[in-house]
Amino acid sequence: MNELSRLSFEQVFDLAASTRPSPGGGAVMGLCGMMGVALLLKAVRITLKRRPDDEALTAAEAEFARLARLLAQDADADAASFDAYMAAGRLPRGTEAEIAARSARLAHAALDSVEVALAALAHAAEAMTVAKRIAERLSPRMAPDLAGGLALLEAVRANAVDNARDSLDRTEGSPRREALAARLGRLVSETAGAVERV
Repeated sequence: MNELSRLSFEQVFDLAASTRPSPGGGAVMGLCGMMGVALLLKAVRITLKRRPDDEALTAAEAEFARLARLLAQDADADAASFDAYMAAGRLPRGTEAEIAARSARLAHAALDSVEVALAALAHAAEAMTVAKRIAERLSPRMAPDLAGGLALLEAVRANAVDNARDSLDRTEGSPRREALAARLGRLVSETAGAVERV
């Protein structure tokens, strides 16, 4: 599959609305996060036109540009991880050895998808943190763009949490699973109510 962020909006829509397994919610949310960051960038750049020497906004502009690229990568990674999970589900299961190998691949792919969800969650949270840091420096006229960008990033956060929990539910106890569950718990705690704090 091509990089989702390089496709036209109509192509992304058609893929997301199709009966294909991917791109699904996580991939679409990655792109929504990218667009949320775009609105934050707009707010920063329009404000910078009047205050070009504002170093905090200039720094935020670079941070948002980096996070937009990362969220685009998260979208692609989500689609790839779900494809890998579906491929594992199609492995043969005619013998006990095949059943065991299939189960192991499914668990590995599910935990990989948790990693992807946690990355998207972390990137969305970081973008919200940057927005919080510079919110009062933005032109008041940009309040709707700030609010819209944050709403999209909150949707990414909520979806990533749901995806991570769903994938964790499809695995049994293992050191990797326990470590990922602990990371998820920390990120959920750290990001709860992030939009309201901006």
